[in-house]
Amino acid sequence: KVNSFKIYSLIDAQKQAIQGRPAVFDESDIVPLGFFITSEGSYTLAISAVDGLFLNTSQNIFLEDKQLNIIHNLKQSPYCFSSTAGEFNNRFILRYSQNVLSTSSMNNPKNIIINTQNKVSIKTINELKTIIVYDMLGRNIYKKDEIFSNEITLENFFKTNEPLIVMAFFINGEVISTKMIY
Repeated sequence: KVNSFKIYSLIDAQKQAIQGRPAVFDESDIVPLGFFITSEGSYTLAISAVDGLFLNTSQNIFLEDKQLNIIHNLKQSPYCFSSTAGEFNNRFILRYSQNVLSTSSMNNPKNIIINTQNKVSIKTINELKTIIVYDMLGRNIYKKDEIFSNEITLENFFKTNEPLIVMAFFINGEVISTKMIY
């Protein structure tokens, strides 16, 4: 069985192999991306070449992973992710600014406290449902479901001294992501 990976941009839900952008650059511009894969697995997105404005400037190109709530700078390194087989048209956005508007009051970093002294302890103002920890390649390295408390100590979580992304899913449907080093 041959594995197939197809990526495309979207304009009003229509798949585009090539998409021209306005002549006047707007850093707030976004490009929705979709992809189709035939096999579950790990995949990598990278920029093979740039031209025009991106050639001789420090203008960054970011990939927003809406599923993991991560914004990754593709000019610095490729982005690795895992996916099941299928077509996905709402996971990725190509953007030129790292800023994302948020209307949620829960996304205030003061609403989650992570202590990494001897172990990883998480305290929040609302009741947790699930905690997922990802490494910087987007790999799920820890998951705890059915917490139903506003604090948890991560059991069997080993120190790596690497930056990690913590996704906290709450009973009320809110999600907070934050970074830690442990």
